Amino acid sequence: MGYPGPIFVETTAIDEVLTELPRDEQARKRFRVLFLARIERTKGVLEAIDAYSQAKARNSEMELVVAGDGPLLEDAEEYARRQGITNVSFWGHVSGSRKVDAFMSADCYLFPSYHEGMPVSVLEAMACGLPVITRPVGGVRDFFKHGEMGFLEESTRPAVFAELLGRLADNRELGRRMGEHNRAIAKRHFLASQVAARILQIHEAVLAPKGTRNGR
Repeated sequence: MGYPGPIFVETTAIDEVLTELPRDEQARKRFRVLFLARIERTKGVLEAIDAYSQAKARNSEMELVVAGDGPLLEDAEEYARRQGITNVSFWGHVSGSRKVDAFMSADCYLFPSYHEGMPVSVLEAMACGLPVITRPVGGVRDFFKHGEMGFLEESTRPAVFAELLGRLADNRELGRRMGEHNRAIAKRHFLASQVAARILQIHEAVLAPKGTRNGR
């Protein structure tokens, strides 16, 4: 756009308490999939429900929690009922300890959103030690490593996400390793204190006397 000055890139901050909460390492009988976002078409909620349904057809010990509120909530609930999809819980809007419980009681985070800026829910899932299945939307494509943090897929087809859910459900150790890696990444890059310190450095660089700035 013709701007000649330095450009600084930063990220959304998350509550560092999330990275310190202990996870229950005892494997639950059912593999719990979490979708947590505003319940609307472009967040991929229907794709998430379909992906779960297809994965559950091959792995019956699976359940889905849909957390959030939005204009498509009633339609999503009705869709699951009409399709006869079992073991789906709709938690509605969650915040505070209820939101933390949603992340900490899950085995993976599924977020097939169509477009984003920097989705805080992905960072929060990572901080809580979850493997993430999502799409390369917005800022996600800038840091997310496919196969290390979870799985990143261009497709919006539920069958693609169902296969990835099945892979994690069949290999709990893989998901645990990804989750531990994600928590370490969150601690290094996304804590509020770290983001605040970096933003302060940016402000100091921008406000420094001319000739002493070190843009990056």
